[in-house]
Amino acid sequence: MPDWLLPTVTGLSGVVLGGVILSIISQILADRSERRQMRRDVLRRLSAERFRLTKDYAAAREPVIEVLNEVVVAYLDDSKVIKALHKFNSNVEERGFCARDFPPLMRAMAKAADLPESQLDCDLIVRPFTPRRDGENGNPSGQ
Repeated sequence: MPDWLLPTVTGLSGVVLGGVILSIISQILADRSERRQMRRDVLRRLSAERFRLTKDYAAAREPVIEVLNEVVVAYLDDSKVIKALHKFNSNVEERGFCARDFPPLMRAMAKAADLPESQLDCDLIVRPFTPRRDGENGNPSGQ
C-alpha cells in the first residue's frame, strides 16, 4: 500500500465527517430558529387581537380564539405556557375575560419565544387599545 493512501483516506474521511456534523448542527439551529419565529408570530397576533377579549367585543372573538388555539401547538413543549393557558382558559369559561390571568400567559409566551418578558407592561396588556364602536365618543353614526 502506498504511503500517501492512508493520510489521504483519513483526510477525506475527516472532511466528509466534518461536513455531516456541520449539516446536522445547522439543521438543529434552523429548527430552533423556526420554532422561535413561530412562537413570536403567535404572540404578536395574540397581542394584536387581545382587544377582542374585552366585554365590548364579545361578538367578534373568532380571530383571538383562533390564536389562543394556536398557542396549544406553538408552545406544546413549554409546560409553563401550557399551565398559564389552562389557568386562563378555566377562568375565561367561569367568568369571562379575567385581566389578572392574561399577563402571566403573555409573559410565559414571551419568555418561551426568547423575548424580554420582564419588560412587558401589565397595564397595557390588560387595557388594550380598542377601536371605537359606532355611537361612542361623539361619533353617533360612524361617520
